[in-house]
Amino acid sequence: MKVVVNGLDVELPTGSRVMDAIRVSGAVYHTGCVIGLVEDTSKSEVETDRYMIETSRGKLKIRLRSSSGLTEYWKKNYREFVGKQVVWQTKNALAFGHISTDLVPRRSSQNYRCWDIFLGLSGFESDKTDLIFSTSDHTGTYGEPEDGIFARLIGGREILQHLEVDDTIDDVRPLFERGREVVSKPISPDAVLKGGEKIVTYLEFDMEMGEEAYDSVEYALTVLENETATVTNTAHAFAQLAGIMDMPIEPENTLTRRRGVVTVRNRGINMGDLYVYRDTHLPVGSHNVVGRIVHGIELADIAESGQCITVKTIPERVMVIGLTQREAEKRLKERGIRQVREGLKDDDAIVVSQEPINTPAILKEMKLSTIGARSDEVVKIELYYEKAPKTVQYFKFICGLLDKPIGKMRVFNTYEDLGMTLFKPDASLFNRAISIENTPIEKVVAFEIGVTNMSRKNLGMIGIRDHDDTNHGPTGEEFASTNIVGRITDGFEILKRSKRDQIIYLQVTNRPETQKKPILHASSPARDRTDPQA
Repeated sequence: MKVVVNGLDVELPTGSRVMDAIRVSGAVYHTGCVIGLVEDTSKSEVETDRYMIETSRGKLKIRLRSSSGLTEYWKKNYREFVGKQVVWQTKNALAFGHISTDLVPRRSSQNYRCWDIFLGLSGFESDKTDLIFSTSDHTGTYGEPEDGIFARLIGGREILQHLEVDDTIDDVRPLFERGREVVSKPISPDAVLKGGEKIVTYLEFDMEMGEEAYDSVEYALTVLENETATVTNTAHAFAQLAGIMDMPIEPENTLTRRRGVVTVRNRGINMGDLYVYRDTHLPVGSHNVVGRIVHGIELADIAESGQCITVKTIPERVMVIGLTQREAEKRLKERGIRQVREGLKDDDAIVVSQEPINTPAILKEMKLSTIGARSDEVVKIELYYEKAPKTVQYFKFICGLLDKPIGKMRVFNTYEDLGMTLFKPDASLFNRAISIENTPIEKVVAFEIGVTNMSRKNLGMIGIRDHDDTNHGPTGEEFASTNIVGRITDGFEILKRSKRDQIIYLQVTNRPETQKKPILHASSPARDRTDPQA
């Protein structure tokens, strides 16, 4: 029998189950996440912004960019590429051509993302206009006219990679969909298939629409970095996904929220949550638009509060902090990004910072500076997630560990005779109280990390001692005023020789048992449903 998994035809033995289809297809899916069964019930069709290009080796599906000036040109002239051959191919791009146009070429180099589709003018001649597919993140000069990137490849990427010179375009046609008349419902991984089912396993986010909102896009990529998202609330208009607790979000672009559009809430009780829209809503200042769904919107239609959804993002986040300089070079090279080593440049140096930090900015320049330090300059820590969850959150917020693998703190003072190192961050930046939790009883063990809680005026002070103590906590306060948040597991000598105003780099070595992604905040469904700006 045959079934369709994420648009791919799969042949299976009779009696196969849903998970068998997922395994055979190689579909992106994380165990425990919702799976959708799509059922077509309507005969009405609506033209979409997607086109099917049939080549001599298979089908390519593309989606038009509404922001490109060449979108309307494509709609009027796409038939001209029928019968055209692959005229050239490199490791970075492939071109079908030529056709004659009146387009004006640009002679400067431009930045391209993998799977961008654009028009280029060979030799800067308008009668040699080509349809070009980018196959990597790179910079190139193709005589692309203004706003030449007009589409992205969203299907058939394996087909594109197997095309060769002289392969042809056999047909080009717009695609139609049945809109909201398509009915979806959840299906169990163990359900027995009858044949003919259409299964969807993941939700794919394209952050193209949010490139102007660099900070919000980077935040969304961080939330989705572990390829899963937790649904915290649903309503007729949207599915709400948990964000990272306590991350500040500034207002950025606030475009119209149509079906499939993804936003980040920038204020209110649900600040930081992502919203996938099922229906059209007007722009509002409390939501930053960061992208849209290009695959699997059915999962947003059927997912319920508390369920998990498998996700993919276009592009993937560019984050090399915590890798060695050599590992960072390899990873960046695979994406066509030029590395500029700074700080300690040795291959084995640990990348403790990168500039820029935002993925859209990195992909715009196709260049990234990686700042290295010796591995023995990075303090390894273990956090007590179960014993002190609120204080752990404060600690990660202060150190910049909510969204990065390595954080840092500046030494406030050291007391050699007491074996104490103190850090005095601005606790007022954290908008919640540091309540009393996990206070010591009989003694504090050497190199445990203490935080002064709200019972003392120095709340938020962070301290570490190099010996056991039965009277005072790591910040010098009595036990009742000290929350123990974690411990040092490696890098003891760094603390012993630290000086005032020195930057200490910190890397967390453990994660909560029940949580393999950034700390998520539970929203209030009742509050959100009545929020007119949701």
